[in-house]
Amino acid sequence: MSKNNKNATLAFVKEVAMYFLDFLETDFHKRRLPKRSIQLRSKDNLLVGLGFNKYAAFNRLIWETIIKNFDRNKFSHLQKGAYRADIPNNLLNIITIQVNKISEAQVSEVVDKIAGKVHEAFTLFPKDYEQASSYAVDNASAILKTHLVVPFVQKLEQPLETLNIGDENIAYLMEEELTAVLVQLVESSISETLKHAIVGEEIDAKDAVEEVLQTGDIKSAIDSFFESFQVFDVYNEVNEMSRNKAILDKQEFYLYFCDITYNKTKYPVFYIPFSAEKFGDALVFEFDSQLYVNKKALEYIVQQYNEERGKFGNLKTISERIIYLAQHGNDLSSTLQPIIDELTDFFELDSKVNIGRAAPQTAKGLFARVTNSCYFALFDKSDEALVNDYEMILQLLAQEDSVLAEAFNRLIDDFIHKNPERFTLEIEDDWDSKDIPDKLVFSSPIPLNSEQLQIIAAVRKKGCRYITVEGPPGTGKSHTITAIAFNAILDNQNVLVLSDKKEALDVVEDKITEAMNKVRIDKNFQNPILRLGKTGSTYSQILSNAAMNDIKLHHRVVKKEYEKLKDSIEKTSNTLKDELENEIARYGAIDLREVYEMIGLDQQYKGHDHPIDISEVLNNPNAADELEEFRKIFLHLKELLNTSSIKEVLKLMRLDSNESRNMNGLLQFTTLGTTLLHTMQNY
Repeated sequence: MSKNNKNATLAFVKEVAMYFLDFLETDFHKRRLPKRSIQLRSKDNLLVGLGFNKYAAFNRLIWETIIKNFDRNKFSHLQKGAYRADIPNNLLNIITIQVNKISEAQVSEVVDKIAGKVHEAFTLFPKDYEQASSYAVDNASAILKTHLVVPFVQKLEQPLETLNIGDENIAYLMEEELTAVLVQLVESSISETLKHAIVGEEIDAKDAVEEVLQTGDIKSAIDSFFESFQVFDVYNEVNEMSRNKAILDKQEFYLYFCDITYNKTKYPVFYIPFSAEKFGDALVFEFDSQLYVNKKALEYIVQQYNEERGKFGNLKTISERIIYLAQHGNDLSSTLQPIIDELTDFFELDSKVNIGRAAPQTAKGLFARVTNSCYFALFDKSDEALVNDYEMILQLLAQEDSVLAEAFNRLIDDFIHKNPERFTLEIEDDWDSKDIPDKLVFSSPIPLNSEQLQIIAAVRKKGCRYITVEGPPGTGKSHTITAIAFNAILDNQNVLVLSDKKEALDVVEDKITEAMNKVRIDKNFQNPILRLGKTGSTYSQILSNAAMNDIKLHHRVVKKEYEKLKDSIEKTSNTLKDELENEIARYGAIDLREVYEMIGLDQQYKGHDHPIDISEVLNNPNAADELEEFRKIFLHLKELLNTSSIKEVLKLMRLDSNESRNMNGLLQFTTLGTTLLHTMQNY
């Protein structure tokens, strides 16, 4: 390929990569806004985001973990009930005011209605205490909720929203729990009243209810409820998000920290992927090894800001989108703080946000606002992975002499400037020319069918660069990829398996691990599979001293016995091929016409009943041995029937020996023979 063609090809590839990078990082059909913004609910009202402002202690813990470079000793698991959100004092003051507004008239109305339901319960179930009690208590609960609880909680909804506590579910949660508290005040009294009524005593339900449902008692119960009421548990909310993650497609957990608001849209400044696995009443967390800067969102805001202000300029501290944690020791703030400081200066905010402080901080400006808020969020994992790939492609293409640039040049040249050479017919001809033993005996730890073996052959075919394996789910594509990987390993090659779907890689990894475990000398031997970009990567385990020493020791042992092992494999292979050839030869020596003839299925006697189902015999895996046994039996019978003594016996019984060739004659002869033998024994 000429130099001009190479340059044109690289320019084309760069444009394609930049197009898809822009597509992935923006809401392409909605004014190209950056995709990664802070959302708490999906369009289907599923919880996909969780802010920590209402969880002061947990927020502080997360910030300590961030500053310490996501050290697992700071934070690795979340226990149920460990971090809950309390009602703030200023909200408690509002609640006290509303409690004082509960009137005697309201309470009196509630008492009358509950007393009426108690009498109604006795009327409906005069002899069934359980049903009467259940009916009265359920109705009392509904009356308390409708006439006291719901009006009270409705007056708190606006203050709750203003204080950013919870979401639309908070009112429902309060209503349910507060109703349960108030029902407890009257439940025992209702039950006792109904007991007396059922045994025939006179009752005054109103007096009984009024005695326990005084206005002061109600106010005191509400005050106590809100003093101890805790709105949410971090564990429960993350657990709910985890369930939603299973519902939504290709979503992964991220920690967002520090946000910037522009034109009423809030974007995270930093984010990092993590996993959250449930073990009993705890969630175990593991953060990724790479931290990201939301570069696309920041560049978008800068562009909009410059257009509105008629200014020029850009952010200099975010030239790199990825921050590798391994390169920053135990103090990440020295890397993150300059980015926040530049945002403060660029957007002319009124104060600075200190990364080292966990307390809520906000820096405001005329056009933008920056805070140190933290969030858990769900976002499309595949988009992030592809963005990383396209960024790396563009970086490598900038180095025009890079291996990647050369690979793209060759790829484009093969598919655009000329058609790739086809090997399908050649592979099929090679396969058809093989003997049956060579088709059935192959060196692979993975069982393969004929199509899969031809794919392996294509991989090894010199000049065959591109192979397409297609088929619906369950047809063996992942199985084939696993076999290709293993055969490459057996050929002393390293293997890189790529996919845009995590699930596909999971299947291949599991299959390779399963095959490796069958030949492991030690179950603790380190798995050599490295999953790039996977949370909890085995990189550190693979390179640990213990793992390296185990690998070296295992290599020395295998090296010492390698020739013996190689000879053993070769001998086993040759033995299998020899046995297959012998089996084929034995099958080939069987004349089916002779078999049919011997068991009475020749043309002369076709249609007669016979005790042997030849089709069943032929379908038996040991058919060759069975047919050989039949052959010996019938040859022996044939010889026996031709002996002079047997012919004399047949003559006495007026039978022709030729008639014994058909099944009916043979059965007649054997029946008479058995009868004669039995008679002689009795005699």
